[in-house]
Amino acid sequence: VGTVAAQSLFLPRSWVQSLADAHGITLAPGCDTDNAIHLVTATPLASSSTPSRTGFAAQSDQRFTLAIWPRTPNRGQLKGQIMSDILIPSPENGIPAYLATPTRNGAWPAVMVIHDVFGMTTDLKDQADWLASVGYLAVAPNLFSSSSKLGCIRSAFRDLKLRKGPIFQDLDLVRSWLGRNEGRNGNIGVIGFCMGGGFALLLAATNDYAASAVNYGHVPKDAETLLKGARLIAGSFGGKDRSLKRASAKLANALEAAGVPHDV
Repeated sequence: VGTVAAQSLFLPRSWVQSLADAHGITLAPGCDTDNAIHLVTATPLASSSTPSRTGFAAQSDQRFTLAIWPRTPNRGQLKGQIMSDILIPSPENGIPAYLATPTRNGAWPAVMVIHDVFGMTTDLKDQADWLASVGYLAVAPNLFSSSSKLGCIRSAFRDLKLRKGPIFQDLDLVRSWLGRNEGRNGNIGVIGFCMGGGFALLLAATNDYAASAVNYGHVPKDAETLLKGARLIAGSFGGKDRSLKRASAKLANALEAAGVPHDV
């Protein structure tokens, strides 16, 4: 909702309905339950009450904006996907992964989901489930399974710095496994979060992925040169995150200069 700096509130349905009624908002489907995220912010926008996507409604005046949309459901609540824990073959002991598969017929685009420094979390599995619910074959490898978590974190950041190493080897095995999956339609993408966003950005340079989604993640100084030939990159960064100051502009400028289609 514009440049939002806001507090997320989980409010009873009656409270949300009262707010909506008071400001002329018609709640879109999915927004009339206690499973919705209800966001109130002091950012003024042009006055509007037009839903801009399914499950979204917004109303603004010069005092505040009210935005309402459904929460990402817990696993098992989403329709249209099958979830399972799998082991992807590797020269060592295999790579544990979480697989979310659409149930609708047809071939699906595939996406590799790379976790952040916290590893294989419920949040990460929720992201894979959501991707499957909208038609993607999603696999999330556990990159922290080979040794202690601290050791794996150190190894991951070393590999990020060197742009090679065991983590990249595991990710390549996962991509190859996706490539052999009978359900996919030929397209493979990658999405990463924070630390995983750094890997997703570097993997975009390999030209092995139809699209790379970078959520946070370090932008290298040589991004313009490195990313020439990347096929499509989407980036998302916290505008007020001091640890990644101007990362969004840095990446957008590098991709523009390199001629890479992007949305940052």
